[in-house]
Amino acid sequence: MSSSSLNAALEDGLDADRGNSILVICVFFITLNTVVFFLRFVAHRVADSSIFWDDWLMIPSYILMIALCVDLILCRKLGDAGRHEQWVLLNDATALIKFAQTLFALEVLYSLAVAVVKSSILLLYRRIFGVQKWFRTFTTGMLIYVWLWAISEAIVAIIQCIPVTYQWDKSQQGQCINQVTAFRFVGIPNVLHDVVLLALPTPMIWAMQKISRAQKIALTVVFLVGSFGCIASIIRAYYMFMLDSELDQTWQMYNLVWTIAEPGSIFFCACVPVLWPMIRRAFSLPTEPTRIEGKNGTTVLLPRGALVNRQGTPPQDRNNYDLRILHGRSTPERERIAQRHDNLYLGPIRYQIRQDPRLGSGKTEFNWDAARASPARAV
Repeated sequence: MSSSSLNAALEDGLDADRGNSILVICVFFITLNTVVFFLRFVAHRVADSSIFWDDWLMIPSYILMIALCVDLILCRKLGDAGRHEQWVLLNDATALIKFAQTLFALEVLYSLAVAVVKSSILLLYRRIFGVQKWFRTFTTGMLIYVWLWAISEAIVAIIQCIPVTYQWDKSQQGQCINQVTAFRFVGIPNVLHDVVLLALPTPMIWAMQKISRAQKIALTVVFLVGSFGCIASIIRAYYMFMLDSELDQTWQMYNLVWTIAEPGSIFFCACVPVLWPMIRRAFSLPTEPTRIEGKNGTTVLLPRGALVNRQGTPPQDRNNYDLRILHGRSTPERERIAQRHDNLYLGPIRYQIRQDPRLGSGKTEFNWDAARASPARAV
């Protein structure tokens, strides 16, 4: 152990322990992410909407997030993370091996957890705002960028020492790169795509012509909840730059709880927009209906999804139909877009009118001209 590590231990007190704080943070994010994960699917049930790719991707994201927290808990329990290295050497030197092993797993899990949850967010953006070709192209590029970063981070974590086992077993012959410098280098691109993810939806929301200013502000606030993930990413990058590989690693591990806080915050932020329908219904928040003018006449789409005419009554021979939402892309002939106000999905969608099963089978699909849609008062 270096003299600087010993001096640090003496300054804080050899018996000082920050490990319990690590456990509290891990339990907090396990609880928070478990709650929002299940509420995400409950929200789809409440809104009677389909499960999409971004939702399915949250399943492996949740598993990776839990694995990340469990690994850090093991790092504390088995490797004495949060205690001074000198204390560990005096009490159980073998704990340093377990510390290095769990830290190795943490580095690999972190890169995968962040990449999967950010991929889910990008797919959500693409589903909501992906009307324009440039936006779909940009989000595809961002997906590639995120995964190239994740693969680079994982490779650095795996081959930082040759052989790999040299990371925790220094009794054998081996060598390591400058680990701190390597992780500082790959940490910068991570902060950059966090900033892009935070900023990306705002101009798309304010470019919408068919929703009110109040709705735009509300949607912007919902998406800006993602700033928590961006802030956590910046704080983690700061501590990575402050990290000293020669100075009391088990004690410094406390600051690396941001390796949990960053993906944990991003996971929470990825679920918030999808929870909006349930939040709105729970607090009885009003929604604004939309008047849609298309080839089949002028109708008013009420918040519950009923199809009615100008007078607020069901159109002739359509009174036994309810509304089902399917996503689709725009076509050169007609933009298959309308505003849905019983949840947050305000992007490119087509409306499918499904007949009541009691009246027999059959489906009729309507493609509305979004260019002529305009806000209307409730009927």
